[in-house]
Amino acid sequence: MTRQDPGGPTPGPADPLPLLPPRPNLGPEPWRDLDGADPWAISAAVLLLASVAVIGARVIARRRGRAASVPAPAPGPAGPSAPGSRADRLVARAEAIREAIIAHLGPSWAARTTEEIADSPELASRIGPDRAARVVALLAEADRAKFAGEVPPGLGDQGGDDAEADRWAAEVVRALARPAPRPSPAPAPAGASSTSSGR
Repeated sequence: MTRQDPGGPTPGPADPLPLLPPRPNLGPEPWRDLDGADPWAISAAVLLLASVAVIGARVIARRRGRAASVPAPAPGPAGPSAPGSRADRLVARAEAIREAIIAHLGPSWAARTTEEIADSPELASRIGPDRAARVVALLAEADRAKFAGEVPPGLGDQGGDDAEADRWAAEVVRALARPAPRPSPAPAPAGASSTSSGR
């Protein structure tokens, strides 16, 4: 039999009392293990680890540098990248025309490929369909010279004369610089009259 207190039931194992932390809480205790440690030994260990890390980083950087500095194969004789070659002059003309297109038709033209320029009616309406076809042919030949290393037999539709090709490219740049032709208003149908009262 259990004895009952007249004030109420006594707490049993089913009713535990809440746990309270000890008072006062003085915070974390200091490490007592390092009291006898030699500070010089700790400093030497830290210095050794740091030097191993620095040496490892240098070795990795040197290996990456060697892989990146492998010399490229020597270029062949007078290819399309030779200074003053026909291909360089062709590419220079195409770049001048492409820059004029970008300057006068808008910055979105900088991202267009030669095929996208060929498909755009804006260029033909600005400089005429024949001239636009020649520009696209020049851009395509310049792309072949730049990316495939193919030197065209002539300098595009402009023939083999550099002076003539330069004059033609300058003419295209001037045509692009001219103000865009304004579309003419459609004529009113015969017999049409205005219903506006002018107010």
